[in-house]
Amino acid sequence: QHVAEGPATAEKQVKLTLATKAQQVMPSFDIVKDARNQVVEQVTKSKLATTALATAESNNQQAQASLTAETNRQQQRDDATKACSTLEGLRDTVSQLNESETAWHKAKNASVSSKQAFDKVELALKQNQEHREKLAQQITETNVVAAKFDILNMRKTQLASIKKILGEVAEAQTQMKLCASSEAVAKSKAELAKVAWDKSIEGKRNLDKIWRQGQAFVLAKHLDNGSPCPVFGSHEHPHPAQDKIDIPSDDDLVLAEQAIKAAGQAFETARAAFELAVQNHVAQKTTFELAQTSLSQFDAEDVQQIDIRITENQQQLAAATAAQTLLVTIKGQLETETTQFKALSDALNISRSEADTSRTQEASTLATYQERLK
Repeated sequence: QHVAEGPATAEKQVKLTLATKAQQVMPSFDIVKDARNQVVEQVTKSKLATTALATAESNNQQAQASLTAETNRQQQRDDATKACSTLEGLRDTVSQLNESETAWHKAKNASVSSKQAFDKVELALKQNQEHREKLAQQITETNVVAAKFDILNMRKTQLASIKKILGEVAEAQTQMKLCASSEAVAKSKAELAKVAWDKSIEGKRNLDKIWRQGQAFVLAKHLDNGSPCPVFGSHEHPHPAQDKIDIPSDDDLVLAEQAIKAAGQAFETARAAFELAVQNHVAQKTTFELAQTSLSQFDAEDVQQIDIRITENQQQLAAATAAQTLLVTIKGQLETETTQFKALSDALNISRSEADTSRTQEASTLATYQERLK
């Protein structure tokens, strides 16, 4: 019986040893330890009784089953521990991944914002450039009109000269007609004064003749034959004056002399007036001819249509003046736009640099995110 029990006991002893080791591995092996003690007791008792050995064998099998189950649970615990470790690693990885994703989205948003800012500045710069080109075109077009200002101003002076000379011609022509009329009147008056003067002279001559005849009659009345003639000294008087006439008095002669003098003065005055009228007429004619000569240096159509030309010049000059004013305004606007263009150019360079930096950061954070995602 002891020989038969030897191998079985030895085998149980090995299993008991394994159970003991299993008990050492896990604190929960207390149950196994109790079972082992029971087995020991049963083994000890198995020497005394087969029933006790069978009980011990049963207990040993139960202990073995418990050990196996506990071993399996240990594996599960190890797997769980590994899973927890893996989960912790995954948690860190997910956290880093979330950080990378957040950083990537932040960099992406920053890149989009930078791109939008760049596009906005670029659009403003383009609009500024287009506006500057329009202003430059307006300056070119306005310059064409404004450049005519000096020429139109000279033209205005020229037309004013023509207008003035035309006025002088018209005035000289009017005055020339007046002078011709005055000359004719003065000539007529001079001729009448000359006739009156000649008549007064002729009247004085007649009075003188009558007076002399009257004196001869007076002398004849007092002549005696044989007495000497007071005029010729002859002592014979064959033909004494016989006609009896009214002898003019000394006052009549004086009045006749005064009439001659007055008529002569009137004639001289009329003649001087006539000569002055002639001179004035000649002077006005000369003025008229000079004015006509001055007009000949100008364009005939300008002279003929002076009022139309002046109106056209005034309209063109007004347009040129307005163009000059507009030109100053446009140049001021262009200067402002140029200053803004320089500022926008600098801002565009800064925006481009920021956009490039943002794209680089976006690419870097995306690469990090994708690497961590793998």
